[in-house]
Amino acid sequence: MLTLPANVPGQSVDPGMPTAVVAWSLTPSANDVVEGTTAVVCTDSSSGQAVTAGANYPVGVTVVTCTSSDSVPNKSTGQFTITIIGRWGI
Repeated sequence: MLTLPANVPGQSVDPGMPTAVVAWSLTPSANDVVEGTTAVVCTDSSSGQAVTAGANYPVGVTVVTCTSSDSVPNKSTGQFTITIIGRWGI
C-alpha cells in the first residue's frame, strides 16, 4: 500500500523569485504485506527528475509520481500535484 501527501494547492512564490520551497504534508511511504516497508521514489512526471519535500518548485503545476516495488516485483504508483502561483498567476 502506497501512502502519499495531499495535493499542495496554490502556494505563492516570494516576490521576485521564480520558485517556491514546498514542504509536503507527509513523507511518501509504502508497505508490502510480505516484505514490510519498501522504498518509495518520487519524480516530476514531466522531466523524470527525482523530487523531494523541501525542494524548490517552479511556477505552475508539478505532477509528482511516486513508485514503490517489492522483490517480486509488484509495483505501486500514485500521484499528487504541487501548484505554485507566481506574481501574475499560474
